[in-house]
Amino acid sequence: MSRILRRKRAILIPLVAALVGIGTLATVANGAGSAGGTITARHVGDWINFDFQRLNPSFSVFGAGPYDRLVALGPGAKVVPYLASAWTVTPSKITFTIRKGAKCQSGAPVTTKVVLDSFKRLLTVPKTQQVMSQYFGPGPYAVSADVKKNTFTFRTGTPYNALLLGFIDNNTGVVCPDGLAVADQGKLETEFHGSGPYQLVSATHGDQVVMKLRSDAWNWGPVINGKPLTKANLPDTQVWRIVNDDTTAANLLTTGGLDIGTFLGGPDVDRLIGNPGLKHTSVPIYFTQNLAFNQDPGKPGADPAFREAAMMMVNPDDWNKAALGGRGTRVTSFIPTNAECYDPKTKALYPKYDEAAAKAVLTRAGYKNVGSSGNLQSPDGTPVRFNLLTFQGMGSGGEYLQTQLAKLGAQVELRNLIAAQYGPAAISHNWDLAVSTTNNGAVVSAPFLGFFYGTTYAKGGQNVYGAASDPVYDRYFRLATSTVGKESCSWYAKAQELLLQKHYWLPIIQPVIDVFTRPGVTFVRGPRITDPILLFKK
Repeated sequence: MSRILRRKRAILIPLVAALVGIGTLATVANGAGSAGGTITARHVGDWINFDFQRLNPSFSVFGAGPYDRLVALGPGAKVVPYLASAWTVTPSKITFTIRKGAKCQSGAPVTTKVVLDSFKRLLTVPKTQQVMSQYFGPGPYAVSADVKKNTFTFRTGTPYNALLLGFIDNNTGVVCPDGLAVADQGKLETEFHGSGPYQLVSATHGDQVVMKLRSDAWNWGPVINGKPLTKANLPDTQVWRIVNDDTTAANLLTTGGLDIGTFLGGPDVDRLIGNPGLKHTSVPIYFTQNLAFNQDPGKPGADPAFREAAMMMVNPDDWNKAALGGRGTRVTSFIPTNAECYDPKTKALYPKYDEAAAKAVLTRAGYKNVGSSGNLQSPDGTPVRFNLLTFQGMGSGGEYLQTQLAKLGAQVELRNLIAAQYGPAAISHNWDLAVSTTNNGAVVSAPFLGFFYGTTYAKGGQNVYGAASDPVYDRYFRLATSTVGKESCSWYAKAQELLLQKHYWLPIIQPVIDVFTRPGVTFVRGPRITDPILLFKK
């Protein structure tokens, strides 16, 4: 039996974790058994419970050890076989061939029907976050299986060109029949029922999660360099320590309390880079950090003149230094310059940093600076006050923005939250400006864009950061994510240009994740920042 220690106050899963992230991969051990030993990894943010099908996308990576997926993201960000040995894919349908030989930890075989039943629950069980479209597009969805051909088919009524990527995420893991049988009893919240290599030993909210290798065989892991991973590649025990504070995590890395830790900027990164006992890997994150505006009626961001002026107060180079120590890459679009579908016209459309011009925009729109302090008033005479939402992984980026925006004469409250608090705050829409980010390494935009267009979260959609009612804007994004090749890029170009022309949100920097490992752990890309399946010790 696993041991779960509960706290009276639940901690919500943050929105910042999206579809695909950075993983770990290390030298494969030789011989039988396992790689041996214990590896301790940092985890930022707590969890509500372990029923990932209700909580998707879960910020935690804990489900990746006990639950196998159909495919995985291997070295070079390539999708590789896992429970599925092969697949055929279009934007509207994927048919997977399910490999034979995989077994649930209960001993039951992982059959095509097992996969089908698991996905039926994933698609129908009520969610705490409305993000199925992030994985599979807007839908509607349908699943079927051909037992004779040993295939499982997933269909979507709205074509979605990132469909395959949805199946590499931890939250599309296969729940075994014994888990589905007890799901209504709430046992999936405290137990794992999968076919993965790890079993839950204990979990203590705010402290750690401990997992050990299952006692029987597991030789159907992700196919890396032509061979499936096995227990021989994995440590006996994995300890996931909940360490929200960067300084605490940095101290633990230097003293041996952690074997691997990840950071999204911040002053502690600089001192860790200088530590000769640690290996540093800087991994570019595909999707950008963006300055977003709450455009609800009555909010400052509902006024396009305010949005334009605020954007002109941001110097991306200064943000990069403040938030990421200069390690990010300046962008003019949410698609990086060297990526497919980048629109070079965004260079001319991107707002130029110009404080005087920003103030002139507000003056022309009827704003006034009054009193000896030059306090900013809106055209109707109301003082301009707003709150700015950031999270502590952004270093001093929040303070930089607060200082810059206050130069307009506005009163700016900074809410610089820990990651576990940021997601619920963003979803609540009780903010005026926010800096969004992901911890993801996917190489297409589609999985992230649902947070920036379409139906708002309050009305049952996924849109948290974007314009609430622009059908042209929504159409461009919808067509960009449902078509392929040049056609997709043409719609992406229109979307990139329109968001800058209307000042809907401002891409600032392509960020990086800084990964530090102690001797014995080697990092390369994988499904998430730290993934129990792809985390080894030499």
